[in-house]
Amino acid sequence: AVILPALLRALDEKTGAPPPVRHAALIALGKVATEASHVELLRKAVGPSADVLHDESGIIALGLLRRSDRARQFEPGLLDRVRQQLRGILEDDKRALRTRTLAGASLGLLGDQPRASVEQSKALVQGLLDLLPGQRHAMTSAILTAVSLQPRASVAAAQRKLLRGILQSGMIGGQKAHLGPSAAAFAIGRVGGDADVHALLDAMRRRKGRTSNGARSAAIALGVLAPRLTTETRAKVIDRLVRALDRAPPAEDDLRVRPPRLRDETACCAALVTLARLAAADVRESAELTEAVTRVDAFLRRHMESDKPVERPYAALALALLVRQMPASSAHAWTP
Repeated sequence: AVILPALLRALDEKTGAPPPVRHAALIALGKVATEASHVELLRKAVGPSADVLHDESGIIALGLLRRSDRARQFEPGLLDRVRQQLRGILEDDKRALRTRTLAGASLGLLGDQPRASVEQSKALVQGLLDLLPGQRHAMTSAILTAVSLQPRASVAAAQRKLLRGILQSGMIGGQKAHLGPSAAAFAIGRVGGDADVHALLDAMRRRKGRTSNGARSAAIALGVLAPRLTTETRAKVIDRLVRALDRAPPAEDDLRVRPPRLRDETACCAALVTLARLAAADVRESAELTEAVTRVDAFLRRHMESDKPVERPYAALALALLVRQMPASSAHAWTP
């Protein structure tokens, strides 16, 4: 009851609060705002002004208007105006690079908040993707992060194909995008489906011109994607990763991609955790232990005792993630 009035007093120019206090008050107001008037106050604070930190604090605060509790969420029309303002800042090449990337982050934070229509969300996604060509590396990452946090229904099949192209080629608009593959991988992990699995697996393979960052990101993204895959696809991905980590020959199936060659230790570690996430998704969907789940369990236990010190703790972490999902009735089969 006392925090909100204190923040509003700090933001009142008549009080003469020093700039650092005003910056902090803006960010705090984003977390505790309850009225449309508070939002409008934040919208006026994003500049452009001579105080770039003030502008950026206002931009961060707009992203912090995100509310998990539906009863506390702001009305769609107001949030749509906030999104439009943030998009304008993101597109404004006269603004500082950091200011623009923060606008992208705030756009992403508001991705799951109410909006007037799905069509507006689709238009936002397309507008963001249209911005990609010619951008600097940090902007590429900011734009793709903002896309990844929009509702999955607002990202069309053609747009996911574009993301797969960036992931596999490392190019945007005919130019090399060093952060593009990693950011595209995470976007696919959040908005993709079964049709995107082969691109992530392929991105984990070592090829000329590809970086280890892209392989690690693809491995992590597969784990993020796991809950939205079918049981059949998850089983095939598990087989691919187990064979890749064991350097075994591929099995015959329709994923169209050979097991990735994981030469980077951190990519191997990410793949171990992703195996657990894939198996955990199976556990959440079925009360019975599938063959894929028991296979991952045995595989992770074996890797906990391997001669690879870098991988052992990740195998232990992955096994803990999997056991955590097990129903109480199966606990006896999942003790160390």
